[in-house]
Parts: sequence; structure tokens; C-alpha cells
Amino acid sequence: MASVLIVAVLVLLNRRTSASPVHAYDRSVRPYGTCKSFDIPIFATADSAVYDIPRVNNDVGATAWAIWDATRTTPHGPDSRLQNTTTSETFKIHAQLCMPRVHSPHGDILQLATHGVHYDSRYWDSAYQPEQHSY
Repeated sequence: MASVLIVAVLVLLNRRTSASPVHAYDRSVRPYGTCKSFDIPIFATADSAVYDIPRVNNDVGATAWAIWDATRTTPHGPDSRLQNTTTSETFKIHAQLCMPRVHSPHGDILQLATHGVHYDSRYWDSAYQPEQHSY
């Protein structure tokens, strides 16, 4: 249901952008279509916890910690939790609505795609042959 609401907001904002809490920008015309980016503020509250994990300052330290943490002998359990807490914050969900320039037999299909945790919106626009490998 939430995805339907987000799609409706994106379509409406594509038609008209007014003073609203949703920030639209980067309306770029590309050889294969036009895209408009949005930052949608969403307030969320969730129970969370603070864990006893070391601070890492670089990729080498992060890799070493991840390897140590993934071993069977590393203790995992309630003892590693320092305190329970609640996280309440307004987060920005980045969205991009692209409409192809060329009419297609699949032009009435809307795809909602999400990138993985280690990627950002550049994931969808490859620098390699963007007319072939891009949303």
C-alpha cells in the first residue's frame, strides 16, 4: 500500500511541483527520456539498541571487524547490547521518476525498483552505454 502511495505522489509531483515538504530537483533531459528526482521526508520510530562494537576508522578496520564478527567463536547475544533505545527521526527517501522519450509497447508499465544497502541512486544509471543500461 505504501508503494502505491509513493507512486501516486511521484506522478502528481511530476505534473506540478509546488511548495511542499517533498523536494523535487534535477529535472534532467536525457537522450532516452526525462527524469525528475525527489527527496520524500518520512518520519519513523523504531525500537533499537546500542551494541558494544568497536569504532572503525577505515576500510581495513571495518573488514577486520566484519571477519571477526562473522566467526563462530565470536559471542553474540544479549551481553553485547549496552542499552535499549528508541530511534525517532525524519529520514529522506530518495526517488526518481523517469519517463522514456520513445513510445514503447510497455509504456503503461511502472516498475518500482530499489537498490541494495551498499548502493545509491547511481546504481540505476550506468556510465557504460547509458542508452542501453539505464533506467
